[in-house]
Amino acid sequence: MFGTRWYLSDTALLDRLNSLSRGESRRLYEVIELGGQRFFVKTFNEKGIGALFRNLFSPRAKREFLMARRLLGLSIPVPEPIGYGVSLKASFIVERYIDGQDLKEALRRSQRRQILERLAWLVKKLNDSHTLHRDLHLGNIRVREGIPYLLDLHKAQVKRWFSRQDVILNVAQLLHPLWHDMTREEKALFLDRYGEEIEGALERKMGALRRDWTKRKEKRAFRSTSKILLRGRFIIIRGEEERKGKFIELVKSDRKVRIERFEDHLRKYYRSRGRWKRAWKNHVVLLYMGLSVTPRPFYARKPSLFSSAFIAMEDLKGRGEELDRYVDGAFNFLSYGQRRKFIERLSRFFLFLFKNGIYHKDLKACNIFVLTDGTFRLLDVEDISFEELTLRDVKRMLVQLNSSIPTKVSLKDRLRFFVPIARSLGVETRRLFKEIVGESLKREVVYEGSMGLRIERWESEGHR
Repeated sequence: MFGTRWYLSDTALLDRLNSLSRGESRRLYEVIELGGQRFFVKTFNEKGIGALFRNLFSPRAKREFLMARRLLGLSIPVPEPIGYGVSLKASFIVERYIDGQDLKEALRRSQRRQILERLAWLVKKLNDSHTLHRDLHLGNIRVREGIPYLLDLHKAQVKRWFSRQDVILNVAQLLHPLWHDMTREEKALFLDRYGEEIEGALERKMGALRRDWTKRKEKRAFRSTSKILLRGRFIIIRGEEERKGKFIELVKSDRKVRIERFEDHLRKYYRSRGRWKRAWKNHVVLLYMGLSVTPRPFYARKPSLFSSAFIAMEDLKGRGEELDRYVDGAFNFLSYGQRRKFIERLSRFFLFLFKNGIYHKDLKACNIFVLTDGTFRLLDVEDISFEELTLRDVKRMLVQLNSSIPTKVSLKDRLRFFVPIARSLGVETRRLFKEIVGESLKREVVYEGSMGLRIERWESEGHR
């Protein structure tokens, strides 16, 4: 880091800082020790003419240093700024290291209530001081001894006029990754400690932030990123470059798709380019969400004039079967306790999907895979949606599912599945179940059983 001008409150750090190597990544993070103390060093590497001019007149590290000093003066918990450095193509912030946990990990511990109260105080303090953070996500809060510390301040801005939209943005950025995992009591606690009536506007803004986040991740599906590698017509999940097993068999071929099995993966060819594009985008969004709710994607091939597009993915053969086949073949052989546990696991899976804003537009039992380890996967990824659905849409999905489950599953077992979902939606259980059953009774039950396609009528099993 020679050639760097340093502005430090502790000049004993100079030799240690100048010995650090400077990589090429846009952001570099290092922890150094001196005299029994630990310091955090963040590097902002600037690329492009515009960035170089910005670094000359308003370096990011300097902005973060000055913002940290201001917030500390307001008693807002941030890492203590030690100083900053500026070179021709980079700037560096030095601050005292916060030895704690990230926010999501800390909330899993027993101090959850205390942390939520402190978060409400923290964001209220930011709003009262007219400070817009602009990047207030989970990774930018670190918790030590129950106290959340605010990180990554270089985008923060003090505004003379602080609008209602600015107030809601700070709170929504903080809460939208947490909101679906919070109980009603925790939401009420946070809003009570915050001290203003913002719930309606907050939920609308969180929905907008989620849609914007999803769209940004969808755009990355066809770009080279930290998770995606481009090679000609191939789009590869990094770390999965070596999937080259030999062809084994044709699994399925119809007007929509052709599925082929290879030694180390499954290939799904799409007749429709639109469905292929939608499926790959959904795979990538789920990858960024870090959720394993579908077969794992490996790579995709773009369509050409003479060949179809396909997605290579994890092969689930031998590790379970589709829900309708499983119920038809194994459900009656389960004990009462085993059936009850299975239904509870399935219901929790759907609650998990809904809490994470994941919906399936073709929710038949054949599109849910039951793994032997007791977990579930969604199939036909092209039919997944991350749009906020209405209660009517959710009912339609549940009717689809109910009408593709063999009639051997009793009303009592079906009710056990729907009760937790109704509660999570804030709907009266009896009313929701009555509407789903009423709509289902207008249809035949169609599913793929252990012996092939089955069509049943509700009356035959006494479900009226």
